[in-house]
Amino acid sequence: MQNKASLIMGVVLGLLAIVLVHFYIQGVTRPIFKGKEMVSVLVAAKNIKAREKISKGMIKVSQVPRKFKDPNALTPDDIEIIQGQKTLFLLKKGQQLTWLCLGMEKMEGLSPIIRQKERAVTISVDEVTGVGGHIQPNDHVDIAANFTVEGERAGITTLTLLQNVTVLAVGLEVGRKRVDIEETHSTSAMLRRGYNTVTLSLTPPEAEMIIFAQARGKMTLVLRNPEDLEVIPDMPKITMSSILQLEQVKKLTIQRQDRIKVEVIKGGKKTIEQFK
Repeated sequence: MQNKASLIMGVVLGLLAIVLVHFYIQGVTRPIFKGKEMVSVLVAAKNIKAREKISKGMIKVSQVPRKFKDPNALTPDDIEIIQGQKTLFLLKKGQQLTWLCLGMEKMEGLSPIIRQKERAVTISVDEVTGVGGHIQPNDHVDIAANFTVEGERAGITTLTLLQNVTVLAVGLEVGRKRVDIEETHSTSAMLRRGYNTVTLSLTPPEAEMIIFAQARGKMTLVLRNPEDLEVIPDMPKITMSSILQLEQVKKLTIQRQDRIKVEVIKGGKKTIEQFK
């Protein structure tokens, strides 16, 4: 009888601990997102293997700040649509689900993973403009371009055309195993990596701009951290005169110094730590 009472007491205390931990976590995380606009997205409820069929038990709805929402993220409205579809690669627990994570049953090629109302546009890259061959499908990039300006303000101008653009494919790789390319001693580094083109997911107006820019200038892809989805408004264009302005150089130096200051929350208290 005494053992039974001890067992019941242990279960009760265990449940109480779970409840207290839940409320503690809520109390710590709530201030972080206080005042931020939250949106609902679908995330992996557990680690999901590549080529595994999606079922309801594998996904859940999560609230994230709008600025951290992947542009291609799936929403609760998409739950029924994605049932039974296979993943293209490993999804880690808590990772946002996107259309690019999933493959269409009995459909091959690029078109099934193009998001609705967007288009696939391919641009040429080399070892420099393609980030040394390190870009992979599903990465996010910014697109910068150099243009030669004529007239009174003749010279080269560099500006960022688009930010946070999703990569659909690199060369022949579309989120799947890359097509083998026979290597020879004369094969360039980019060909050994399997691509000298990158295919991007763009809206029709963005596609027109990139096609024009590719014809009139030289574009460079800038690779982003997968968790960095923030878009910087009013990016300045760069010319020789702006580089030679010492105030502009000082401003950029200060901004770089500020970026290594990180907000750290310990025990519900917020501190600013600087990493060198």
